[in-house]
Amino acid sequence: MNFLNKDPQDKHNATPQQMAFIYFIFATAFVLFIIMKSNHTSHLRKSLDELSKKEIKGIVTEKWLDTTNRNTPYIKINNISRLEYQYIWEKLHVGDSLYKPANSFKLTIYGKDRETVVDYNEVYDDIYRPN
Repeated sequence: MNFLNKDPQDKHNATPQQMAFIYFIFATAFVLFIIMKSNHTSHLRKSLDELSKKEIKGIVTEKWLDTTNRNTPYIKINNISRLEYQYIWEKLHVGDSLYKPANSFKLTIYGKDRETVVDYNEVYDDIYRPN
């Protein structure tokens, strides 16, 4: 009898080997899910930490989705800097002024008749806050 095949007469009960194999598959899938989730969380935290070190000062001159890179949202500041702004992209408009001092997590968006402050620590917490 093959490992995954059971006796044709036994239609309802799985063998201990089959059950062990099924448990192994589910356990492996669960561990891989946890590792991937942890890796994404760690990557986002590192990205935000790197972003906090930079000074950002300028005007949004272009905004687009990069269709060659899974529709990643980008903005261009002063026609020079190309930045990925996935988590606040919907709040930005062409013509907005941006300011973020170096070593800060707070980005201020100055738009027509509005001023918005985005704290990247809050963005992180919103994404990964336990339910």
